[in-house]
Amino acid sequence: MGLRTKRPVSQPMKKKGLEMGTESNANGWTQWSKHVLLKLGELEKNMSKIYEAITELKVEIAMLKVKSGVWGLLGGLIPAAIAIIYILLKGK
Repeated sequence: MGLRTKRPVSQPMKKKGLEMGTESNANGWTQWSKHVLLKLGELEKNMSKIYEAITELKVEIAMLKVKSGVWGLLGGLIPAAIAIIYILLKGK
């Protein structure tokens, strides 16, 4: 019979740098939880940038609506002014 060395019972087994003593470490969730939290932080930053861009686009769209309204008003006034001038000159 060969000599076997026994490890103390209080010392947990290790596998690939993870302690096998707890259930959360046994499946590698400790490392994954750090990774997931890091990615969630990155996603939160990206989402806030997207929300800022959407807000800027909404402001630009509102400005374009005002400009188009002004140009539409001017475009409608020109033929109306010509018609009024024509009516006034024809009446004389």
